[in-house]
Amino acid sequence: MRAIRQEEFGGPEVLREVTVPRPVPDVGEIRIAVRAAGVNPTDCRHRAGGLFLRRLPLTLGWDVSGVVESVGLGVTLFRPGDEVFGMLPYPYGVGSHAQYAVGPARSFARKPAGLGHVQAAAADEAEREAGQGGRVRTIAVQADHAGIKAIADLAASGALRPHIEATFPLAKATEAHTLLENGQTAGKIVLVVEHRNTD
Repeated sequence: MRAIRQEEFGGPEVLREVTVPRPVPDVGEIRIAVRAAGVNPTDCRHRAGGLFLRRLPLTLGWDVSGVVESVGLGVTLFRPGDEVFGMLPYPYGVGSHAQYAVGPARSFARKPAGLGHVQAAAADEAEREAGQGGRVRTIAVQADHAGIKAIADLAASGALRPHIEATFPLAKATEAHTLLENGQTAGKIVLVVEHRNTD
């Protein structure tokens, strides 16, 4: 599979597209064919200096949306083919900036049918309209099934509106990080992951 990895800490230029084995889901985990993955300020901080993650090589990314490809022993919430979104456990469950990611089933919810993968990957920092005046506020939830399900319910009802600043193909992660570090973004930056038959 293709993944964005770094072998050293530094600026966006340390990010490289590499080929690595697909991760294997353990007990209670699911493997997702990633369709979209959010790029957040914490990705930039970890890339630059490790923050909590000091091990290299490193594949960044926590926010993710995609399709369940396989499930580990004991998983009953999802089955292959389900469209899901969620957040890999922060900080050590990192790895969504790749074609496939593995995480605990409890960290995901079914993606609402009316929400695309790009919007779902941005939903953790989405804006919710509140009241008659159309005021906007940012919401945050715990990265567990109940919290992610609450976001799914808000999105399905139309009360949640992810704002996307820009999308980039996975191979352009360096450009996504550069844009985010410029500090001029008003919305979410999302990596879009294409799958080919050979992946």
